[in-house]
Amino acid sequence: MVKASDGNIPQPTIISREVDDDDSWESEYRLQIGDKVKYLVIAPGTFTREALSLPLYSIPNLPYAQDWNVALIA
Repeated sequence: MVKASDGNIPQPTIISREVDDDDSWESEYRLQIGDKVKYLVIAPGTFTREALSLPLYSIPNLPYAQDWNVALIA
């Protein structure tokens, strides 16, 4: 189970995702955290194709309670 950085923040939910099958382009995810939408971009070669299918279990905990719109993981 994914943990948010702050216990009061709801768990992130993937609203949409675009995963590059060839792993030559960035994979993009739109996440809903409570009433906010945040975007996650993962650089090619960062994770395996399997990990990209379930990115919330593969990435480090993000500061969901902080004020940001886009996170890049490379």
